[in-house]
This record gives sequence, structure tokens and C-alpha cells, in this order.
Amino acid sequence: MTRLNPFIVAVLGTGTEVGKTWVTCELIRQMGSSGFPTFARKPVQSFAEGTPDEELDSLQLASASGEAHSKVCRPERSYSAAMAPPFAARLTGRPTFTVSELLEEITWPSSDGIGFLETAGGCLSPIAEDGTSLDLALLAQPEVLLLVADAGLGTINSVLLSIRAIQDEVAKRRMPSTRLPLVFAYLNRYEEASPVHSTNFTFLGEKLGECGIRIFKDSVALSDSIKQAAGNSR
Repeated sequence: MTRLNPFIVAVLGTGTEVGKTWVTCELIRQMGSSGFPTFARKPVQSFAEGTPDEELDSLQLASASGEAHSKVCRPERSYSAAMAPPFAARLTGRPTFTVSELLEEITWPSSDGIGFLETAGGCLSPIAEDGTSLDLALLAQPEVLLLVADAGLGTINSVLLSIRAIQDEVAKRRMPSTRLPLVFAYLNRYEEASPVHSTNFTFLGEKLGECGIRIFKDSVALSDSIKQAAGNSR
């Protein structure tokens, strides 16, 4: 069967400000430097009014992927209010939108390479009038679901709750085994010298390993695993 989209990595977070954009940009740069065509899409974004352009998620992703900012996130899908995108749309007096509308607006320049689809907020954060970031990620039919989390205190709870939400939603949708994505977790801002970080990583590695989910603390190792998965899918 001919692939119409690139190999898609849907990027989810355990919450806001865990570093989804930073991690995605790192992966794009690493893969690009090793010859993998990479693309980025941010279907919708919201931010505090007055945020400098260079701090916008879409601008950072565009800089990493070498694409036009308007290709990464359509201009009409940027909302200057620091809250979930559908709420930001309402607050700024603009029309709301559905998950299906966001997905229909996504275009990829090629069916080759790796496309990163970055969501907003946490897994269960509203991303549209009728759905969450997790809803959008699963409907995009990605090959990989990447869950980004902080490495510090509280991450065990947030990671396990997010993974449970993913598992529950996959079960509810009765997704066929041939369409189940790989699930990777990544602890961002990991410091080897921190006993909290190392304990979190070890504990989560054991817990997630029981259900076949790999966890990473190094972006290079994560990048290599995504590239390997992409190569195996061809």
C-alpha cells in the first residue's frame, strides 16, 4: 500500500511546559543532520499576548525543520491567549474548530521522511471544541506516540496517568493491532547527578517495560530508535 503521509511521530506531553517543542526541535535537528528528511506540524497554538515571535512554538519548529512558519502552523490557527486553544479562540472572539478540521488542514510536503506532529498541553488537554490532544494524535494514525515528561518530582504520577489515558483511549477505539503505534516516553531535562531523576527513570523503566513501552533520557538514543522504527516500516 502506498504511504500518503510520512512516518508520523505524534508528540504529546504530560502537561504544559514540559518541553515538547524543545525535544521535537532536538530530534528534528539530529535526524536532519544524519540525512533523514524531517517535517514539523503544529496544528494549533495559543500563547500569552505579547509573546515574541522567536518564542512561538511554530517559529522554533520551523527554524529546526527549515520550513516556512506558515507551513508548520497556519496563521489563522495561532491564538494570543494563554489557555487551551479552543478556549483561546472563544476569548479572542474567533470561531472555534473541531479535531477533524485541524487534521484536514495538515499537509505534508512528502510521503518520505519523518513528520513530527506536536500537540498542545497535556494528553487530555482540549485541543479543539470536540476533542483532546490525545484524540487528535490517535486520529492522525501515527507510527509513534512520543510522551514528553519532566524528569523531576511528580513525574511518576503524571507519566503513569498519561500512559493509562493512552491505553484506555486505544482500547475504547478498538484499534486494530496493525494500526497500534509504538509508544515511547522521554524524560526531559534529565540530570545524571540527580538522585530524583535517576530513581524516576529506573522506576518508570520497570513499570513501563511491563507493557512494552520504552523510556528514554537521552535524545540521541531516542532519535536512533525513531529512525530504526521508520526504517523498519518501509
